[in-house]
Amino acid sequence: MPKRDSYEWVAALVAAGVVYYVLRSHTAQASSSMPAGIAPNEVPRVQTITYRDQMVGAFANEWRLRYLEEPSPEVLSLLVAHWALEVNRGKSMYNWNPGNLTTRSGAYYLNGDPKYHYKAFNNLFDGIDGLLDWYWNHPPVWNALKSGDPFAFGAALKSVGYYEADEATYSNTLSKLASEFLPTIRSLMMQVKR
Repeated sequence: MPKRDSYEWVAALVAAGVVYYVLRSHTAQASSSMPAGIAPNEVPRVQTITYRDQMVGAFANEWRLRYLEEPSPEVLSLLVAHWALEVNRGKSMYNWNPGNLTTRSGAYYLNGDPKYHYKAFNNLFDGIDGLLDWYWNHPPVWNALKSGDPFAFGAALKSVGYYEADEATYSNTLSKLASEFLPTIRSLMMQVKR
C-alpha cells in the first residue's frame, strides 16, 4: 500500500471510489452566464483541465454505477486512452467534454470551426455519462470498447464517423496510450482489491 498522503495514496483512494462522491458533489460547473451575441444554446468555452488518475477513478466509478460491474483493466485503459487522445491528456478539455462529442441540440460551445458544435456538460461526471451513452448508442463502438482492443475500437469509431483523421494513425495512438496506462491501472486496481 502506498505511503499515506502520497500522490499514489490519493490515486488509490480515487480509484477505489472513496474520493468519488466528494469530487462529484464539488465539481465546478461551466459558466452559465451568456455574453451578448451568443446563440441561445451556445455557452462560453471554459477550459476544464483533468488528470489521468482523476479520469481513471471517474471512469471506473461511473462504469460501476451504470453497469454494476468492475471494468476490466483493458477497458479502463482504453477509456482513459480515448480521453487522452481526444483532449490532449486533459489539457485541452472544455466544458467537461472528455471525448470532444459534438451535438445538434442542447448546450454547446464553439472551438474554432463554427460548423462543429461541441457538447457542453455541467460537470465531469455528466460528461463521462454522455460519452458512455454515446458508446452504448453505437453498438459497433460499444462492442469494440468491451473487447479492450484499441485497433478494433479505433476502427469502430471511424466506421460511425467519430473522427476524420487517418484510421491507422488514430488507432496506433490509441494503442500506445492504452499500453502506457495499463500497468498503472492494473496496479491501482490491485491496491483497491487489497
